[in-house]
Amino acid sequence: MLLASFDCTSTLLSRRLRYWAVGLLSLVIGLTAVGTAQADPIRRLAQNPRGLALGGTGMSYADDEMGLYYNPAGLASVDNWWVELLPIMIETSPDAVEFGQNIAGGDAGLDNVSGLIKDLAGRDFHLRAMYYPTAIVNITDGFTFGGGAFFEVEVDLEIRNVAFPETEAYYRLDQGQAYAVTFPLGEGTFLTGIGARTIKRETGAGTITTAKLIEIADSGESLDITKELDIRKGETTAYDLGFLWRLESFSALRGQFAMVVQNVGDASFGSVKKGAPDPIPQEIGFGWSFRPRFTPIINGLFALEFRDVGFAATDDDSIDKRTHFGIEVGIIPMDISTNLVTFRAGYGSGQVSYGLEISLWHSFTLQYVFYGQEYGELAGDDPRERQLLQINLLGF
Repeated sequence: MLLASFDCTSTLLSRRLRYWAVGLLSLVIGLTAVGTAQADPIRRLAQNPRGLALGGTGMSYADDEMGLYYNPAGLASVDNWWVELLPIMIETSPDAVEFGQNIAGGDAGLDNVSGLIKDLAGRDFHLRAMYYPTAIVNITDGFTFGGGAFFEVEVDLEIRNVAFPETEAYYRLDQGQAYAVTFPLGEGTFLTGIGARTIKRETGAGTITTAKLIEIADSGESLDITKELDIRKGETTAYDLGFLWRLESFSALRGQFAMVVQNVGDASFGSVKKGAPDPIPQEIGFGWSFRPRFTPIINGLFALEFRDVGFAATDDDSIDKRTHFGIEVGIIPMDISTNLVTFRAGYGSGQVSYGLEISLWHSFTLQYVFYGQEYGELAGDDPRERQLLQINLLGF
């Protein structure tokens, strides 16, 4: 019933996200032009604040809504139930924040196009927004069911070449539902989870040069962003298979070993030649996490994980690109994965991250994350700063 209530708002919300994203593209393209596609980072679906702050980890300790997107076996750690009705996440780049502040203060120089282009050249404009309500119910010990909806939009823009301006652009809109079921093996030492995500995707990147804009102006035609960005649409279902092994030899540290196969067999949207988005590659990962309790009011978490060990998500075959590490310290525990105040830091794909979370019994949470997103083929080749803020007002 919870998911059914989400469906009634899906069409309206997705339309607003699409109009907003295309409108942003239109504004910047109207000032300059769009160039060739930039180096593409690994754009995994539903990367949430906790995992990003902890260096891109999450498979080995996915004990909250993260299990639907990182490791379905982790849902078994939820006590009784976990519900989030209004989690809203906004992610930006520092350049986008500065530009927005200038517009708000009237200092953007919108009346001087040439000066504006010169000022914006070389800057990184990034925006990602996500809404993902979730419900998880622990039916019996280790047997858990979870489900949720997700709406995620992402826009990247970068202006280059002041003399003959070009702007690189990328746009993606995902919406759908995620489901997972977890069941124990043996006496609960081993846990297995099966997950599925139905994904409706719209994405595009294109090339519009200054010459193209002049041609359009001379002809009197309007700019067709959908055509110029080569917008592609498709639907697919992605399946995940996850495992957790509760390490008895490290029971005092609450150690776990995890292994996950995401997007089993690849998730295809159809023929790319017929206008479908690129398939989502299968990823295999494994890792360990330990959750020591330093004092009755101080919890810890250490996670070391290796993602994409099958070398499917990126052409770079270095171990650094696949290594993820995170440390978390929580003060005054609320439940297994929530504290009154939580400090986080991590390292993933050559980039450092950190974050802070404030929670009031899960009914209100506020999270901030700073991390680096890798755009180059090699780890550390082209890092770009990201700032993320998430607020959840209705959780229990």
